[in-house]
Amino acid sequence: MKPPLIWLCDLTYTQQTISNDTVPAAIGGIATTIIKYNPKSKIKLFKFPTKLSDAINKVISGDRKPDIISFSNYSWNYNLSYKICSEIKSNFKDVVTASGGPNFPFDIEEQKKFLQENKFLDFYIQKEGELAWANIVKLWIDSSTKLDFFLNLKSINNVVFLNQSNELVQDIGIQRIKDLEEIPSPYLSGALDEFLDGKLLPVIQTNRGCPFTCSFCTEGQKIWSLVRRKDSQTIQEELNYISSKLNNLPSEKRRHDLLIADSNFGMYKEDIEICKQISNIQKLTNWPSYINVATGKNNKERVLEASKIVNGAINLAGSVQTLNEKVQKNIKRSNISKSQILDLAQQSKLLGADSYSELILALPGETKETHIDAINNLIDAGFNYVVMYQLMLLPGTEMSSLKSRKEYEFKTKYRVIPRGFGYYDFFNKTIASAEIEEIVVQTSSLSFDEYLDCRIYALCVNMFFNNAVFEEILYLLNFLKVDTSEWINEIFNYMKKTLSHDQNNNFELKDIISSFIDESKEELWDSKNDLL
Repeated sequence: MKPPLIWLCDLTYTQQTISNDTVPAAIGGIATTIIKYNPKSKIKLFKFPTKLSDAINKVISGDRKPDIISFSNYSWNYNLSYKICSEIKSNFKDVVTASGGPNFPFDIEEQKKFLQENKFLDFYIQKEGELAWANIVKLWIDSSTKLDFFLNLKSINNVVFLNQSNELVQDIGIQRIKDLEEIPSPYLSGALDEFLDGKLLPVIQTNRGCPFTCSFCTEGQKIWSLVRRKDSQTIQEELNYISSKLNNLPSEKRRHDLLIADSNFGMYKEDIEICKQISNIQKLTNWPSYINVATGKNNKERVLEASKIVNGAINLAGSVQTLNEKVQKNIKRSNISKSQILDLAQQSKLLGADSYSELILALPGETKETHIDAINNLIDAGFNYVVMYQLMLLPGTEMSSLKSRKEYEFKTKYRVIPRGFGYYDFFNKTIASAEIEEIVVQTSSLSFDEYLDCRIYALCVNMFFNNAVFEEILYLLNFLKVDTSEWINEIFNYMKKTLSHDQNNNFELKDIISSFIDESKEELWDSKNDLL
């Protein structure tokens, strides 16, 4: 067959704000890899649903139809992507439809169920997609007919699909890319120029993989344990290219930040060299003034050095998720040094850098007491900000597996992801879409009432500690040698008392807490389908 026209879509909601405001570098890398191995292929990239709708309208008016259209699948765009994909398949039945991304089930039977529920998808690409896509397109070109293409699709690594008997097919299995230089830079090729518009956040990746095995994370699987790096010269050229493009924009329309999509930036010696490159660019262009990145979970000294080199542009992250050793073992996170993370807060103060830490509520084995103790320890350690997440069961993680759900007696509910909803017109039809997350609200060690207490404690921390709204009081506590957590606990206990029937002396605070609890309950749904 002739070289295909391929549309690659990494969609985001746009009606409240740009929900996921990153440059679509992942599909850009797929595009450049396809072109490298199949130069005659034509590829279009889409980020915004309205632009995809405009392109479809042009097809209806006579433009060439795509041969293959693919949609990225993340927790923040699953329903949006698949509702649009389903409409395209209904109207253009001969277009081959595909998808890829981490938001894909962990269990084989759940993968089969996923594809059965999304029958408009012809195939799915698991894990890394660049070389898999290059092989798919080569197979397309080498096939005499579309039927021939589908008969041989099982020979492509990382591809999974349902056959005519409704059985899951994955003959080759999953393979990783050994050399990231096989992926030509989508920035240096110009493939992402239209997205360096000052609205979207530039994103680079210097390495792939993670040595840690956290069961709540899609990179916790063994296949990701080996970390592979991109060539430092390529990274430097990408940074210079992005900086040049942004500085060509009017000053009021520029982005001043950068996202580094590594899992543990600053933990490796090569990261120091990258920070030196960034520092040189900062001196010339004042970009980036802020770097959004997950810093390394071990090797505190190197992480601190990295932050110092880029003039404090990196907020130092001490992401513990839990401080309980039993829970750490349950979530396969016991190889991360708690002492280094806690010491990071004090060291960042000496540098004058901001620091934050993260905790996840309702991890397996965590109790109300151990969770609140962890919050207090982080506050007293000196972190500027404590982020308290809900335990979201992400498809593709061990935590979301049927085995984990049963073992830890997870009770889950569903809620809409903030900013993840909107309305878009396709084929003279309005598509209403919203993204939904599944969160754990009860376990064998945490009741639902205790879950709500922990949510009130999080409200208390956000109101009185995070963002240093009461900075003067925090300084006073420090001067008096009173632990900040002791003050937070007093406020929490007072909040709880205001909810009792026998104490109504603070109506305004009682209303705030009552409405928060009501909304915390009302946003939760027992059934995903009912919420949809």
